[in-house]
Amino acid sequence: MSNQGEFDWKNRIKYLLKESFEPKTYERYKQSVDIGLQDARGFIRASTEVIPSLDTISNIQSLGFSEVYESAGKFRAFGQEIAIGRDDARGAYYSQIPEELTLLSKQFEEQLEKSTTLEEKARAITFYHLRFVKIHPFLDGNGRTSRVIFDYQMEKLLDKRMEINYEHDKYIHGIIEAFATNKLSELTKTMTGVTLSKEIAKSQHPLALKEIVIKKEIPGGKSFKIPCGEDVETAQEVEIASLSPRLLEVLVYGKKVSIKLTESTSKRGALIDIDLSKEKEVSRGVVLPVLAVAPALVGGR
Repeated sequence: MSNQGEFDWKNRIKYLLKESFEPKTYERYKQSVDIGLQDARGFIRASTEVIPSLDTISNIQSLGFSEVYESAGKFRAFGQEIAIGRDDARGAYYSQIPEELTLLSKQFEEQLEKSTTLEEKARAITFYHLRFVKIHPFLDGNGRTSRVIFDYQMEKLLDKRMEINYEHDKYIHGIIEAFATNKLSELTKTMTGVTLSKEIAKSQHPLALKEIVIKKEIPGGKSFKIPCGEDVETAQEVEIASLSPRLLEVLVYGKKVSIKLTESTSKRGALIDIDLSKEKEVSRGVVLPVLAVAPALVGGR
């Protein structure tokens, strides 16, 4: 077992396994997943989807991991936010995973339409893989799911039938460089063997995830949005918080007041409230500013 494999097994994998999965050993786990991933490779080849749909992505992950995880094929749910990489960067907020994957497909399609050379196609494939891993739609197996897709894209677009075989440290360094400089040259070389010229080294689309935005429902079938930046804890707290009666009055009846999102507590728990002492005016239909959270007052923490 590799050092990384041993770390993942001890700290994460074994806690996610099905209760019925026996014996609970790393060797049995790896054997089951290896068989499942072969089925997943056959599935994507049969689908012929170079740009996989959301259903195809879920099916690939399910085929690869259904023997070991109850969650196989299911996108992450509320409370299943995860940190990825050595810098503990966040994956996409759970409610924005479908949106992020749909955007990725659109951007990848745009790149392919403009790609006339081997280098441009290799850059597009690398972009898709990098953004997929950044989104991290599943609790586990994101890298291996993305590699099934990557191998098929390599086969169809670059006429290279191969499974990824590279030095992990170079792969990680290529990802770090890409997010730091917006250049995909090192990662493309590591993953595809194709060298990008300086003229096409940069990504054609943003690599960062979109801001986390929480939609809150209000009476009458309406809703409003609260941007939370990249703060996952704030987003979760905003999502479970109730709206104060006076804020509802503003949103439902369109009254104008000076407003700032604040937080207070009551017997019902956390509230998203308004501060009448502030000068900024807001009324129904606007996007409100980010909630300033006092974590100790939320959820009994």
